[in-house]
Order: sequence, then C-alpha cells, then structure tokens
Amino acid sequence: MELKTKYILDSNILIAYFRKEELNFKKANIILSSLENFILTEHCLFEIGTILLLKEDKDIAQKALKFIVENEQISIFNLSDEEFNQTIDNFPYSNKKLSMVDLSLLIIAKNHNLELISFDEELMRAWKDFNKSDKNLMS
Repeated sequence: MELKTKYILDSNILIAYFRKEELNFKKANIILSSLENFILTEHCLFEIGTILLLKEDKDIAQKALKFIVENEQISIFNLSDEEFNQTIDNFPYSNKKLSMVDLSLLIIAKNHNLELISFDEELMRAWKDFNKSDKNLMS
C-alpha cells in the first residue's frame, strides 16, 4: 500500500481533541492543525468511538467518528494479514505493558517508515527502543 503521509496517530490525540477537559486538549489542537495529513488505524478509530461514548456521550462520539471518516486529511489504515500476524506473534512486546493496538501501531509505523505521534509516554518509549532496534518483525 502506497502511503501519502509520514505520520500515524494514536487514538489519544483525537480523544484529547474532542474532550476540552483533557490535559492534552491544546496540544492535540496544535498537532492536528500542523499536520497536512495522517493515518489512523481502524482499531484506533474503534477506541476513539468507544472512549468518547463512555467519557462523553453518543453525540460527541458520533461527531468525532463523522469528522474522522469524512476528513480527507485522515486516511483509515487496515492491518494487512502480515501485520496482523506480526502483532499476534510479538504480543506481549518485550517487558512493556502495551496493548495489542499499541503494538500494532509500532509495527505499522516501522514497516511503513512513519512517525508515530502519541501522548502515551510508555508507547513513545517503546517506539524509541523499537525504532532504533534492528529487530525485524516481518514474519
């Protein structure tokens, strides 16, 4: 798949963007206004909808999902079969307490030479270690 962007975002960026009371609300706005386009995985899309429904309400969740799927700057990315298998085969990753969704973000970012953007410090530490390693998770 030919990608027209160099960024992949974690769900917490868009969750913060739609929740004014979030600590990272202003940072999320700055990030989204500075990127011309970016990738969001379908799994992150599901997380965004679920978390906004639980922490906000149905209207906010639907507004966010509509914004994401109708926005031409956002490409929804589906895991390939190979990336799906890489995620399964390498979970849990190292000694990190990463979710499977987070691990899939690491794999997609590395496989497609993308810059990962997240407010999750644990994920970003893992990304730094993962990205500089020569470990190839290709099955």
